[in-house]
Amino acid sequence: MSALVLALLSRFYVVYLVVGAVAHLSRRIESIHLTYPAEPRFREAYTFQVGYLQGLYRALEWISSPIAMFSQGGGLGLALAVAADEKCLMIPENEVRLRQLLRRMRCIQRLVGAEKMTFAGLLPSHLAKHQIDTGTLVVSDPREATRCALLSAIDQVVEKDFEGVRPPILLFGGAGYIGCDLAKALQKKGDVLHIIDVKGPSEAQETLLPKLKGQAVIFVDVARRNAIKPVVPHLWPELVLLNETYPEPSGAVLAEIHARGVRVRHVAGVEGTMKPNLPGGYSGAVPCCAAHKITDETRAVLKNL
Repeated sequence: MSALVLALLSRFYVVYLVVGAVAHLSRRIESIHLTYPAEPRFREAYTFQVGYLQGLYRALEWISSPIAMFSQGGGLGLALAVAADEKCLMIPENEVRLRQLLRRMRCIQRLVGAEKMTFAGLLPSHLAKHQIDTGTLVVSDPREATRCALLSAIDQVVEKDFEGVRPPILLFGGAGYIGCDLAKALQKKGDVLHIIDVKGPSEAQETLLPKLKGQAVIFVDVARRNAIKPVVPHLWPELVLLNETYPEPSGAVLAEIHARGVRVRHVAGVEGTMKPNLPGGYSGAVPCCAAHKITDETRAVLKNL
């Protein structure tokens, strides 16, 4: 019931004036972050239960509501979510609704006095790919934060799983929005890097993976969720999988990976506090894409899956 009340109140912009004013008594809100439910358990955490309120749920589906306050890099942030899932957000028929949502976020950003705006999941690449105008929104590029978090995560895996000896890195999704940026950073560091494009895993199965099989390797997954599934039968125990997909792989895919003897490390986000916590593998951290201050000291939070 509290989630329903919050969703209803969130329709009124005066709520955000109050939030901004209260926050400014201690620290100003640096950024606002928009996320969406990637699967049912996230919808349950972000919104009220539908039940007999189906009509009301539909009316509020595209209304962003506050779900958490977070602290990262010395600044405050406000996380909001919509009930519309990834499929709804991405289909062309809903582009008008998406633009309306962005206009709403622009108003909220101004009302709370935030400098930046960040997006979760596939939203940043979707907006860029389809050239959807974000107006005067100061939108932070999530690639920098994600790149820094992944570099930190890789360093931690090297120390924990490979006793400080840096193995070759397999980058799955290396041709994508996040992957290209990370690949450049890894090449600059001098890592032995192999890139697998999500659109062509069969080629990797036939050539690259058999060539590396049995070797110590860090397999970094920055592709879409469960895109790794066709590759799983070709993995081996000496390999460590570092996952950065949202959400984390499904239970069925994880079971297949574990059956291969593969250790799985999951990037929950970066160090910071989020109240209340996000569900699942993202608790105890601030999502990489929501981070508003990134330095060389930014450290990833890793979990075992």
